[in-house]
Amino acid sequence: MMEILTVSQASKYCNVSTETIINWMEAGGLPALKTVGGHRRVRKDDLDKFLQKKSIPLPEGVKTEERKKILVVDDDRIIVETIVQALEEDECG
Repeated sequence: MMEILTVSQASKYCNVSTETIINWMEAGGLPALKTVGGHRRVRKDDLDKFLQKKSIPLPEGVKTEERKKILVVDDDRIIVETIVQALEEDECG
């Protein structure tokens, strides 16, 4: 089920002011919903994606689906290719 946050909840979640959340929404970077009464809301998933895109640290305990990156360094190209292939196969299997 999708979690929807108020501006106040989002600001506490990100450890920023409510004004900052509203600025992000008005600038168009953070997708916002509006209630019938005109109050802003944000989907938690959209907020997490926005924070990742802007390289803002996510709150502790938030899982990301970002792919891990591994740097493979060796002066032997065959070894590098073998390691890369093994890592790719491990990810798929």
